[in-house]
Amino acid sequence: MKKLTKLTALLLLVSTLLFSFAACTQDTEKDNNDDKGNDEIVNTEVKIATLNGPTTIGVLGILKGDVTKDSTNTYVYDQIYASADAFAPSLLKNEINAAIIPANAAATLFKNSGGKIQVAAVNNLGVLYILEKGDSVKSVADLKNKTIVATGAGTTPQYSLEYILKENGLTVGKDVTVEYKSEAAEVLAALKQGKADIAMLPQPAATKATKAVEGVRIALDLNAEWAKTGEGAALVTGVLVVNAKFAKENPKAVETLLKDYKASCELVSSDLDKIAEYVVEFGIGGIDNAAIAKIAVPLCNIKYIAGEEMKTVVSGYLKVLFDSNPASVGGEMPADSFYYIVK
Repeated sequence: MKKLTKLTALLLLVSTLLFSFAACTQDTEKDNNDDKGNDEIVNTEVKIATLNGPTTIGVLGILKGDVTKDSTNTYVYDQIYASADAFAPSLLKNEINAAIIPANAAATLFKNSGGKIQVAAVNNLGVLYILEKGDSVKSVADLKNKTIVATGAGTTPQYSLEYILKENGLTVGKDVTVEYKSEAAEVLAALKQGKADIAMLPQPAATKATKAVEGVRIALDLNAEWAKTGEGAALVTGVLVVNAKFAKENPKAVETLLKDYKASCELVSSDLDKIAEYVVEFGIGGIDNAAIAKIAVPLCNIKYIAGEEMKTVVSGYLKVLFDSNPASVGGEMPADSFYYIVK
C-alpha cells in the first residue's frame, strides 16, 4: 500500500507539473498574440482631391497606384476638380481628408475655418510663364504699356504676377493691363485669333500654347523673376493639405501619405515617359500629346518639401503676398498650427 501511495503521489505531482507547464505555455502564446494584435498595421482609407493643373502632376503616382503597392493607406478620389471651391466644404468637414491646392488658398481656408486644415508639404514651385507672340519682351520692364491675357484671378497667378510687376516698378491698371479669362483654353483662343500677343499661363498649358500657335514663345519664367527680387523663400504654387481632425486622429496615415507622396513626386523625374502618358490620360492642362507633356512636365517645378523646410518656404512666400495684399492670404499670416510637421 505504501508503494502504491508513493507511486500515486508521484503521478499526481507529474500531472500537476505538466498541467502547470501547459497553462503557462498557453498564457505565453496568448500574450504573444495579444502583443502581435496591438502592433498590427491598420489600413486607412484616405480620400484625396486635386485640381486640373500642374499641381496634380506630383500626385499621379498615387492616383495610378505606382507608388502605393506596399502602402498601408488606400487612396480614394472621385474626380479631378476645376476649382478648389468645388471641394473645399467637403475638405473642411473631413469628407475629403487631403487635397492639393494653391498655397494662398490654403492659408485663407485655414483662417476662415478656424484652423480645420493644415499644410503638410509643398507640391511644386513656380509654374507661371509669360508668353509672347513676337520678340519684344526680354524683361519684366518690357511689359510696360502692354496687355496681358491670363488665368488665375484671385489666386496664386494673380498675386504672383502683381508682386513681380510691383518689384519691377509696374502697377496693374496703370502701367500694365491684365485681362483674366476663366480657363487656359480661352487664353489660347485669344492668341490664336490674334486678340492677344502677350499671355500668362501655367505649365503645361504654356508649352501647349507654344506648339499650337505659330510665333508664340516663352518670354519670361516668373519663377526666375521671383528669385531675382530677393524676397521670400520661393514662389510656391501648390501645397498638400490635410484635414486637421483627420491628421490628429490618424498620424500614422498622414505619415504614410507623406512617404507615398514623396515617392510620387520623385516618379516625375525618374520616369518622365510614364508621367507624360498620365498627363495625357488625365487631360491635365488640356495636353493631349505625350511629346508635348514631356517638354512641359520638367518646367512644372515639381518639388516635394516637408517638415521645417516646408514651413520656411511656405511662410516666406505667404509673407510676400501678405505684404502686397493681406486679403490674398485671408487677412493675416497663419499661426504655427497651420503647419503639419511629423515629429
